[in-house]
Amino acid sequence: MTLFSFEWAQSFATSWNATTGRSKLAITSTGPTAFCVQNAEAIGPYCVLEWDECGQVTVSFEAPLRRFEGSNAAWQDLMQQRVSAVASVMSGRIRYHGDFGFLIRVARGFDRVAVVAAGLLPPPPKEMT
Repeated sequence: MTLFSFEWAQSFATSWNATTGRSKLAITSTGPTAFCVQNAEAIGPYCVLEWDECGQVTVSFEAPLRRFEGSNAAWQDLMQQRVSAVASVMSGRIRYHGDFGFLIRVARGFDRVAVVAAGLLPPPPKEMT
């Protein structure tokens, strides 16, 4: 399963929606929250993750208003919690395209997204001894 492919996004949505205590993304205004996550090294369509008012996520291919884009290494660092979402964006390792107010509103919630996404990463290769 390729990071941020449609298959990955569907697995993420299933995992997020089934996880108690994670059903709410940091939404501080009314209405749904949607953004795109994209691997800058991959070619192909991007998936948009959209949270409804109850915190449940669905996947679509609609043109996103907001997009997070970074290298595979940058996403791995975020998902393995070696760096926070805010630090990733502020350092430019993950580029954000969209309104800055949204970014501030979801910054802490985006760290929770990374934790769930990390559960979908393939295990690291075993070292030969």
